[in-house]
Amino acid sequence: MTESARLSSLAARDPFVPRILFALAILLVLSGAASLLHFVVEVIAYPQITGYRRNDSLIFFLTWLRPAIAAVLVIGAVGLLSWRKWSINLLRIWALASITLSLMTAVLSIWSVIEIHRFPTTRQYVVPPIGPTIATSILGVFTGVAFPLFVLFIVVQPELKNLWSTGSGGFEVLPLASPAPDSGA
Repeated sequence: MTESARLSSLAARDPFVPRILFALAILLVLSGAASLLHFVVEVIAYPQITGYRRNDSLIFFLTWLRPAIAAVLVIGAVGLLSWRKWSINLLRIWALASITLSLMTAVLSIWSVIEIHRFPTTRQYVVPPIGPTIATSILGVFTGVAFPLFVLFIVVQPELKNLWSTGSGGFEVLPLASPAPDSGA
């Protein structure tokens, strides 16, 4: 029996968990696709917005790390739609990487604006105000951390691990269907 057939038989007994995973996978595919589209619009179409063309290697690294993390999300979500066991581990990696990147980006953003205000230059440079930058960084951390934490909370549940467990390290032996007892009528 194939893995997807076995999971389908488990889903027939308790359909709640597979339905939730299916809905989560679709949500994750849409989220990853939106993140990739955001990257294309923000960095490739309008590079002056993100400072992509500046010679700041950390900003360059963080800018290109975001679509890589989004690609991991899309691959993990498609794997979850296909009932692949590796998708759970990939989604865990995505959640941790996304949380880390959100925190790093917020700290870097706040730090760079504070540094710009501390040491004004004579170059013509648009200096964003500190208050809105800190507020958007905090909101960015909330949105960049809350959703991955929610997904991480789901993918670490023991029910999810048991969904793919086989018991003996091999294939799970399912009992064959037996005919219903004859009632004698």
